[in-house]
Amino acid sequence: MVTQEVRDWAKTTLKNEKKLSSVLANNSLAILYFFNRTGRSDLNSLQKGMTLMLLTDLSQIKDLQLLERVKLQALAEELKLGSSGLVDQQTAPRVGKLVGVRWIAGGEYVPGQGKNFVTQSRLLDVATSEISGQFSKEGTLEDILTTEKELVLSIVDKLHISLKPEVEAAIRIPCSTSLKALDALFRGVDASDHGDYKQAGELYDEALQADPNVCVAAGAVQELKQKGLYSGPAGDTIDLQSALAETAFSVSSQTSLTNALLPKDLIRQEHTNIVPLVTTPVSIRINFP
Repeated sequence: MVTQEVRDWAKTTLKNEKKLSSVLANNSLAILYFFNRTGRSDLNSLQKGMTLMLLTDLSQIKDLQLLERVKLQALAEELKLGSSGLVDQQTAPRVGKLVGVRWIAGGEYVPGQGKNFVTQSRLLDVATSEISGQFSKEGTLEDILTTEKELVLSIVDKLHISLKPEVEAAIRIPCSTSLKALDALFRGVDASDHGDYKQAGELYDEALQADPNVCVAAGAVQELKQKGLYSGPAGDTIDLQSALAETAFSVSSQTSLTNALLPKDLIRQEHTNIVPLVTTPVSIRINFP
């Protein structure tokens, strides 16, 4: 999430723009948001979604310095580039110099044939303001995962990065194979950027329900809960992992789970064993994410 600390960083960076060094690290890269120029609302979540997937994959490359997405968002807001924080190609060189990156990748979605759309991307050399590589792939929404993998490997190739087999294997793992999970995740990110943390948390939980292994969502919802910005979906009675962990710490090895769940006035201690005075059915409803 975009914290006040990150927003303060953006303000300071912009204030000191003229004092910033012109030296750019060759292994530094920023991924901009992708414009949706198709007129299709079902692709809106992919504006930030593609960026999120690319950053998740590229983060597997340890020698590559990536601009954090939240910093891009805060800087875009500070530059007053719209509520969505979208950065266009004309603004890209300035953004690159502000954050000190040598390379910037971004793109757009444009209409294709029939139900298809075209994902276009360019790799900009901030030092020269020249385009160093271009990418174009037509397909359907169902093809977006394949398109993203081809794009990330194209960026790696243009940057002349040699991948170890295990790193390439990690990059090829999809954020999720569930379009429903991805759409909810991406909309959750946008809701969080706009400060609607309740909706963001609900969308992250929706993503996790569709795919418990969807990237980023578990950590994102946990961050919101730790900051007290989201308490969980309505109707949750108990979380399985939390319940087991709490029981493990609070119940001694001599006390059964059943005894731990019974009220104290229903149990009595006989010698060293804790025995329930009555047998009471205990019903626990667990909502799995």
